[in-house]
Amino acid sequence: MAVFQSEQQFMCRRSLRDFLYIRTHLEKKHTVAVIPPLPQYHRVTAKRLKVSLSLFLSRCLSHKDVSTDTDFLEFLYISEESLAKQIDHHFPSGLSGSMSTQVIESLTDQLEKSKRQISMMGPKEALKDDPYHQHFGEMHKKTDEFHAQMRVLKDIVVNYRNRVIESEKDFKREKAVFTNLALNEAELSNTLSARAKVSSQMAWITNGKYINDLENFEAEIDSYIHVSQRISKILYTRLDTVLRHHEVAKKMAHLRGEIEKLNKEKQEEKPKEEAGGFGFLVALTEKFSDDVDTRLAKTQAMLRDLEKENENMEEIMNAITKTFEGEVGLFNGWKTEDLPQFMKYYSEIKTTYHKQAFSVWNTFKKQFDEPVEEKESL
Repeated sequence: MAVFQSEQQFMCRRSLRDFLYIRTHLEKKHTVAVIPPLPQYHRVTAKRLKVSLSLFLSRCLSHKDVSTDTDFLEFLYISEESLAKQIDHHFPSGLSGSMSTQVIESLTDQLEKSKRQISMMGPKEALKDDPYHQHFGEMHKKTDEFHAQMRVLKDIVVNYRNRVIESEKDFKREKAVFTNLALNEAELSNTLSARAKVSSQMAWITNGKYINDLENFEAEIDSYIHVSQRISKILYTRLDTVLRHHEVAKKMAHLRGEIEKLNKEKQEEKPKEEAGGFGFLVALTEKFSDDVDTRLAKTQAMLRDLEKENENMEEIMNAITKTFEGEVGLFNGWKTEDLPQFMKYYSEIKTTYHKQAFSVWNTFKKQFDEPVEEKESL
């Protein structure tokens, strides 16, 4: 539950589907760096969900643009019934807890499509003069690797959680059988004593200790997956813009050459002959074709349009770079604008998180099997 007070009473928002709905709207109008992540797993615990949703609201309310966004304000004050109708209208097929996974998969598909396009059309000369490309290219690789590693780790945790649940079910079935046999077989008392210890352990799991921790851990992994994908999206968007900028520059150079030719043609243009004879044919031809002045004017107009587009793309690239730096800031308030330094910091985050991951996982795994060796490559 996330509740905030002001001069006007905010509505209480408890459902993850409500927050997923408003986030899809905000990400269409604002840079992804300012939109906080949400839990990506539909079985996240109530405590974890409360903290995540409260953090989402507080970050949105503290941002000068998002806090005044009409959709966000409507989300805060609209009634539960009206909001439910809007969600049903916006997502006719329904917005369940698994919608967050669908959003992630959709973003992954977009990134894969962008990768294929770039691999097919990306000229190297478009990137050689880009001061950021060397670091952005490295970030592409690192982010993709990190995303893949987090996916693998999540699959491991999900499989283990399912295994714990199945073990609990198996124990309950076996306990029922042994209890029935014990009514007539006194020698089974030792077996039942051993089973009682297992029962105590499984009861701990049943009470939610292990399952809750596993679900929280999955939510943490998903938040890292989400952030890594958002960074990838920014990187590929910028790379697309760089390639487009290169194509526009080539067209501008071609048009400037055409303008130079037309100016020479205009200077060398012969005086018009009087009407009659061949002069009549010249006049008739010019009537159905553009003269030099007209072609020159059209070419200059095209060049002006491209120059304007070129300026816009430079602004877009600068904005994307700032967005990337803002996204980087999500990692513990990192402020430095030095990309190589960020690469080092990003690597440290991976290493730290990796060690924490195996520490948590082995705590669970020791209950049933031998601990798993930590691999440096993850």
